Parts: sequence; C-alpha cells; structure tokens
Amino acid sequence: ALHKRGLILSFQEKWPQAIISLREALRAAPHDVVIRCDLGVALNHDGAPELAEPLFRWAMADQPALARPQRLLADLLARSHRLAEAQTLYRGLLGGREDEKARWSICWSGAVKMARPLISCASGTLPTRLTV
Repeated sequence: ALHKRGLILSFQEKWPQAIISLREALRAAPHDVVIRCDLGVALNHDGAPELAEPLFRWAMADQPALARPQRLLADLLARSHRLAEAQTLYRGLLGGREDEKARWSICWSGAVKMARPLISCASGTLPTRLTV
C-alpha cells in the first residue's frame, strides 16, 4: 500500500510526499529493488541526486540482470554532467548490440529527452557539454 501510494504521488509529481511514502515502504521491505529504484527516482526529481545515486548502485549490485537500475543511474550521471560514466552504463545496456534500434531504445530512455547530445552515447561520441 505504501509503495503504491508513493508511485501515485510520484506520478502526480508530489515528490516530497512520494519520498515519505517510499521511504516507509522501503523500511517495510528493505531488500526490494523496485521500491529502492522508485525512491531514487523521487529523490532525483526532488533535487537530491546524491541521495538517489547510492540507491541505484545498490539495486545494480543486488540485481545485476535488471536493466532499470543501470538506466536510472546512467540518466542521473548524464544529468549530473558525468558523461563518461553515463556512456559506459549506456553501452553496458546495449549488451553488445550496436545497431541503430538498440541505440535508440536505450538512449531515448529519459536522458535524451533532457539532453539531446546523448543520442550519440552508444556510437562512441561524447558531447563536450550537456545542454538541458
């Protein structure tokens, strides 16, 4: 119930309230990767990427097969102008597929919406500056 409430508040972009609900949900289920990622998203949107980053890293370490924590961390790093780190994670998400469809499906996730130069992230071209 707390997780669902946190998601609803996140969809409404009521970040402080969402964070409260998601923190309570995480206290009840401390090893839940989905809740941890959702809390990280809310924290990141609320202007606390430094609190979101360890949540995404924990989720990646706990469930390395999941793409979502890796993509969320890559988006956060890109938005924080840590482009080389973000590019490495985006490439990892491609899983060896360097075709155009894979490149767009990964790069168009959220980072490209906020930073168009990342379209080239999978091709090996690093933008010198991130424009938001």
